[in-house]
Amino acid sequence: MILREEREETKYEKRSFPIYFLPKKNNKIKIRLHGIDAPEAKQTCKNHDGVKYSCGYRSTVFLKSLINKNQIKCTIKDKDRYGRLIAVCFSGEININATMVREGWAIAYRYYSKDYVNEEETAKAKKKRHLAR
Repeated sequence: MILREEREETKYEKRSFPIYFLPKKNNKIKIRLHGIDAPEAKQTCKNHDGVKYSCGYRSTVFLKSLINKNQIKCTIKDKDRYGRLIAVCFSGEININATMVREGWAIAYRYYSKDYVNEEETAKAKKKRHLAR
């Protein structure tokens, strides 16, 4: 997810600020959604019948539908070794991280966090596990 921040910040540790999609290449920051792992945009997965499909594209479409030109507010939790901010992001009252997992378009990234394990179990129970990988 590439976004820009509304105001200048020198430290990103555990701050919350509004961010917006930026069509230009300047002033952008990269954010990785905390505690979840979603497929890359061009990644393919196999469904339960073993048929390949564009899970990355479909996951991206779902993420964009959550954002839907809304103001996105993120709480920064950390910074990774690539310089990306690790954050929990909201579109209005919707927790984007949790919703991506609960709707089956991402999985809980247990290696780094257990925050979305319940959402993943909900997705499995409701057979919303789009990512059969």
